[in-house]
Amino acid sequence: MSILPVNNFSIWRNNQTHGNKALNNERQLPFFWGKLNSNATDIFVRTNSVNFTGADKNSQAKKTCFENKISAAIDFSNNGDLILIGHDFEDAKDNLIGSVGLISKPITRLAYIENKDLKGSYMILRNEYNIPYIQNIGSTPLIQEADGKRYVIDKNKKMFPRENGIFREKDGKSFRVAGEGESQNIALELYGVSFIDLTGISPNKVAEVNLERLKSLSETPEPKPVKSGPTFNDIGGQDEAVKELKKSVVFPILYPNAFKVVNHGIILEGGPGTGKSLIAEALANEVDAHYIKTTGTEMESKWVGETESNWRKIFGEAVEFQPSIIFIDEFDSAAKNREGSSSSRHDDKVVNQILTLMSDIEKRGDQVFVIAATNKKNLLDDAILRSGRFGKCIEMKNPDEKGCEDILNIYTKNKETDENFDKKAFAKRLHGANVSGADIAAIVESAQSYAYLREGIFEKMENGTFAASDINNLYITEEDFNNALEENLKQRKTGRKNPIGFIWQEEY
Repeated sequence: MSILPVNNFSIWRNNQTHGNKALNNERQLPFFWGKLNSNATDIFVRTNSVNFTGADKNSQAKKTCFENKISAAIDFSNNGDLILIGHDFEDAKDNLIGSVGLISKPITRLAYIENKDLKGSYMILRNEYNIPYIQNIGSTPLIQEADGKRYVIDKNKKMFPRENGIFREKDGKSFRVAGEGESQNIALELYGVSFIDLTGISPNKVAEVNLERLKSLSETPEPKPVKSGPTFNDIGGQDEAVKELKKSVVFPILYPNAFKVVNHGIILEGGPGTGKSLIAEALANEVDAHYIKTTGTEMESKWVGETESNWRKIFGEAVEFQPSIIFIDEFDSAAKNREGSSSSRHDDKVVNQILTLMSDIEKRGDQVFVIAATNKKNLLDDAILRSGRFGKCIEMKNPDEKGCEDILNIYTKNKETDENFDKKAFAKRLHGANVSGADIAAIVESAQSYAYLREGIFEKMENGTFAASDINNLYITEEDFNNALEENLKQRKTGRKNPIGFIWQEEY
């Protein structure tokens, strides 16, 4: 086992080389370790300095500019990797811990890139389409300038790097977040960037390492709290689904003696934006269960036998930390209908593995429940759907009129709306437009953006004259909501949708 550098901290690795180059010069730096997903405590632990191999201080890595390091890290990152950027690792680390709830899936690898000219902290991730975006996790606003326009990224907001766009903090030096392909065929070590590999570390081993390191600390670290996440109170328009999940999962976990036979697998069937992911996370929070989120495609591997091994690891973790909820999105990609003995396929073995794991949970009576989401139930293997495996199917539909009003109330509860705005009437319009829960969330955010545009808030931000008091008496009006709904209808008609939260991309 060796340790590799990531600028000013070191990490454990199971292999001796990275890429095609071995790192072979000793240095002394402090050691940090962190578990950045739901499987362990969200803290970093510091101990005494340790020896590790790293690039020499006079190497090309030290001479390479900041944005080249970003470009190299993006080029060699995968979906699930996280690139952390900041002026100081301690500060960036704390901001990352405090913002860990923004990360929707387990981190596979992490890299840290330092720039002393920065005041804030930022992270670069990839979305579900594998496109990298930057997200602000500090309190310093980040500005992107492109095509003569300015786009402000406040704390917890995210944005895709625009072509030929540059980023800067107020009065700070500019830098580019380069697109892919700008540093291909150049080793990461040339840029002084290394990724922490987290995939080979099991939760119990991480806990043991952290415990050992904590014993050597003179002061007990104080981890920043992470938001607890949604509960059923944050779910609107899915009353029947909530009732079924209470009967099938919540009550069996809370009152196990009352249930002799339990169905451990549930299918959530519904189109995009109906709240399948949200309701599964809320379910786990309702019973304080260990929560594991994955997708059928994420579990796939090109190596023979590794996909089945991935499924065994997921279920093994759930059994170890039960009560547990496993949420599997895009389930149809993993549990497709088998073609029979006349045609042996790779995914036949995957289906067999899932069936075996579900049967084991059922036989042992584990408090492990698997929630699988799909909008293509007809593609699932028949054996998957039998009782004892995934015998219950809950349909997730677009909300009815009351559901639209409930969801509207949820997403406007922390926003100031004009007293003349009739939520009931607008909910009726939403229902008539056949919107999903995700559409309503996007409409509310867009309505706020229209309010900012109407009151010249964006213009003040552009001129640097914005103050928090400027929005103290700002109200979202009925006209703002109507404009947002019309915008949503046009996007759905043309097939183009802006991601939720990208309200800063409005032109002004």
